[in-house]
Amino acid sequence: MIKYAILFPGQGAQFFGMGKSFYEQNRESKAIYDLASQILGVDLKSLCFEENDMLNQTINTQKSIVVTSIAIYKAIEMLIPEKPYAFVGFSLGEYSALYASKVFSLELILDLINKRSIWMQEASILNPGSMVALQGGDIVLIQDFCDKVTKEIGNLQISNFNSPQQKVLSGTNLAIEYLLENFQETKAKRAVKLNVSGAFHSPLMSEAASKMEKLVSILKYYSPQIPIIMNTNASYLDIKRLPELMKKQIETPVLFEDSIRLLIQEGVSLFIEVGPGQILSSLVKKIDSDVKTISISEISDLSKLEDIL
Repeated sequence: MIKYAILFPGQGAQFFGMGKSFYEQNRESKAIYDLASQILGVDLKSLCFEENDMLNQTINTQKSIVVTSIAIYKAIEMLIPEKPYAFVGFSLGEYSALYASKVFSLELILDLINKRSIWMQEASILNPGSMVALQGGDIVLIQDFCDKVTKEIGNLQISNFNSPQQKVLSGTNLAIEYLLENFQETKAKRAVKLNVSGAFHSPLMSEAASKMEKLVSILKYYSPQIPIIMNTNASYLDIKRLPELMKKQIETPVLFEDSIRLLIQEGVSLFIEVGPGQILSSLVKKIDSDVKTISISEISDLSKLEDIL
């Protein structure tokens, strides 16, 4: 059988109606939504399935995406005869991977996500900032630009290494404003400010990161049953370092491109994106156009698995 990895999306992948077809037509998916709603004390059906002004708030977005990704994964878990070679979660999606690999129970992963969203929102108020996606650009010039701005204006750093063509930068509001006005210095073609509430994956999130490390260090967790490539070092999870790695995951860059290249080098030729949207599938194709990708976002997408696995 083909060697494949499963990808779980992060914040920004949400849309109204995500997961609805799975909830209505799959028993395992419905059970996840119902149980998660009970645990969190939130009506996830209304939050995810109906148009509202709450879904895009960080405190709601994070739990909604993780629950949707887990619900969809539960629907495909029994359909695939061979286990995936590895999991990769993009930022927030790493929590979906930690659950799918049975490092944490559903109750604990939901508690972690709930606290993570609250702490990151608090950090965003304490240290206001934002994020910008750069299309193109020279990596040396981008890093030099970040160093200069950090020294002269305010913290600015690469927060997401998404693909050869795309990097995301996080920084203070003044640094981001300067970047939008002067991004041509990096030889980037475009700079797009993201609709996020803070400078994620940067030192401006350090308070939230420290709280996560302290919490994880006292929790009960297990070695992954399926390997996980961690965002912060693009390496396999060393369970002994989990509290430290989950701290760094909040305040250091997401090494998505390096994570995908590692798996390709090890013979993975199919990447299955499980969760809302198809952002990660698009990024994988930009990293290596020869590998196959599948996005499982609606229940009708399950038919894509039949001819491949």
